[in-house]
This record gives sequence, C-alpha cells and structure tokens, in this order.
Amino acid sequence: MFTGSYIRYFGLSVLFLALLPLGGCKEYEVRVKINPDGSGTRHITLTTEPDEGEKYPEALPEFRNLYGLKESKGWKISADKMVISDEKGKEGEKKTFLLETRAKKLTDWQLMGGDIHIKGALDNKKFEGVEVVNRIEVEFSDLPGSRTCTYREQIIWSELREVLIEFVAARFCEELAREYPSLGSEERMEMRGLMKGVLAVSLEDLIESDNESAEIKLIAASLTPLAARVLERKKPDLDASRIAPITEHVLQDPDNRIDQFIEKNLPGVHLSGLTIIRLRVEMPGPIIESNADETEANTASWEFSTTDAIAKPFELFVKSEVKE
Repeated sequence: MFTGSYIRYFGLSVLFLALLPLGGCKEYEVRVKINPDGSGTRHITLTTEPDEGEKYPEALPEFRNLYGLKESKGWKISADKMVISDEKGKEGEKKTFLLETRAKKLTDWQLMGGDIHIKGALDNKKFEGVEVVNRIEVEFSDLPGSRTCTYREQIIWSELREVLIEFVAARFCEELAREYPSLGSEERMEMRGLMKGVLAVSLEDLIESDNESAEIKLIAASLTPLAARVLERKKPDLDASRIAPITEHVLQDPDNRIDQFIEKNLPGVHLSGLTIIRLRVEMPGPIIESNADETEANTASWEFSTTDAIAKPFELFVKSEVKE
C-alpha cells in the first residue's frame, strides 16, 4: 500500500504517480484580494482537460456533483475546444467552471468556506461522510502603533483516513487468515484492531519520512510483538515469524488493492488525486509572516493538493500589515 500507486492518497510521497496518466488534469486557480476595511473578493476557476480514459468526464452530472459545482451555489461553466497533446493529437473540449464571490464585510469571509468541496462518493451510504472541504478565516488585530490582517484557509478531509486504515487492517486480516488458517474470528478481529491502532499512531511519521521502506519496517517491528502475543495466547503452536513479512507486504500493496478499492468506491478521492490547487492571496499591506511557497510585496502564493490534508488538516496562512 504505502509504496504502491495510491500512497499519496494516504498523504505519502509516492501515491498518485500511477494515477496521473489515467485522466485529464484538474486545476483550481484561486485569487483572493483583501481590502484594508475587511472587504474583498475571491475568484475561483476550475479547469479540466478531457481524457478518454476518465470514468467521470466533466460533461456528466457525476463530476459536477462530486465537486459541488452547482449553479445554485453560483458556479458557471464555459467550454473551449482544445487539442490534446498526445500522439494522436485528438481534439477534445476544455471546460472551465467559474465562481466569483465578494465579501462586503469581515464576517462574510467565513461564509465563503466550502467553495472547494469534493465528495468521496455519490449514492454510497457507507462512504457518504468521506469528503474534503475548505474553511476560511480573516482576522484583523489592532496592536500598539500598527494593525495586522491574517488570512487562514484550511483543507480538511473527513473520514478518508479512517476508511483507508480500516481497509488496510481488513487486508492484513485476509493475509493472516491465508497464512494461519486455524485462526478463529476472534483472533482475526483482535489482529485487525492491532493493525488499526498501529497505523493510527504511525501515519504521521510515515508521511514525514524520507524513507517509506524503512518506516514500513518500523511499523512491522511495532506490530509483530503485539500480534505474536495474540498467537501465543490463543494458538501457541503457530509460528509468529511470518507476521512481519505479511505486514510489510500489505503496506507495500504490490497488487494495488488500494488502487482498486478507491477507484471502485471513492471516485471523488480518485479525481482529487488529479487535482492541483493554486492559491494567490493579495493582502492589504506588506507581508510579515506566512507559510506560503512564495511571497512578493503584498501577495502570497501556494500550490498544493487536497491529498496534503489526508493525515491532518492542511493550513495555509499569511499575515500582513494593514495600509489604509
């Protein structure tokens, strides 16, 4: 799993590479301008490129529903002919979805949250809580001799982390049952709980690691003695030496089982892996602090993916002086 093609769905460093050829790229361009009085504007364009391999072409209602691109929320659509730069030079249609909102007062910014909103699935009650959404906050502070403005935007996934951990733990149980067929349902459930617990506490370290293989071995080393105790207590005649290799195999996911699970059950998550977000915020004065990729004068810029938020909410922030 963690060294397979969907690793970045888990927030890791090699996840979406195998997905990129499967569909046309989707790009959010978000432009924000904040005025000294707290008013401002937010413009979003979501551009998609066609690809005959996509399961959810943009012309279909499914795509608009997955991405929340409803006319009732102010979204508009335009389409332009384009030539796909492939060997066949096939002509397709490039679509752009547009949303423009205006903050007349400071409290209006919070209401703009949710304009980036991708559902994991449609008409699937089991996964209806899986979604990614943004939250926006603008704050002005008065300090002695100066005034500052802070812009924060959070990207938050709901339930995806838990769904993927549950799936991996279930796969672990399947492999254990194959290796140790005499294990009863009680033991398998206990092993499943152990894997879920270890993943829950190890995920962030795995994401931040520059060496996924080494982290996988550490996870296997953490899980093995716990699982071995279950075997010793319940099935003392079984050899526990296969637990570590089974753990590593499940996490590496050489059969791309996680790919198949996500493509089948969570098409919105699949499409989010093909989506880039570029955010540009023009502040009401010189920037004094930010976590932006780039800053220039009053402007901060980021480029990121919703997958950066799978392990924990991803926050972008910038603070500036306020020049009247």
